[in-house]
Amino acid sequence: MVKKEKRITRREFTQQIAEQMGVPYKAAREYVIAFRTCLVDDLRQNKKVVLYGLGTFEMRTRQARKGRNPETGEQMYLPETTSPKFRASRAFRRIIVG
Repeated sequence: MVKKEKRITRREFTQQIAEQMGVPYKAAREYVIAFRTCLVDDLRQNKKVVLYGLGTFEMRTRQARKGRNPETGEQMYLPETTSPKFRASRAFRRIIVG
């Protein structure tokens, strides 16, 4: 039996921040948008973003490699790709796992 994954939407997350900080929802929404904007800007500049107690965001490059088309089985070339990665800090993992 597959467990249904629990999700939280950005709206719910923003509401939690508003309640935690004791600010109106609109102010919390601006904080969330500002955080995302700054994070995206820094990652686009290939900067590593280290948030102590939370973790590290950085861009990682995956090398080009040979792949296979799952429908036809035909071999194909997969080009190098770059994508954002997050690595949780040890302190953050301890808080979550217990």
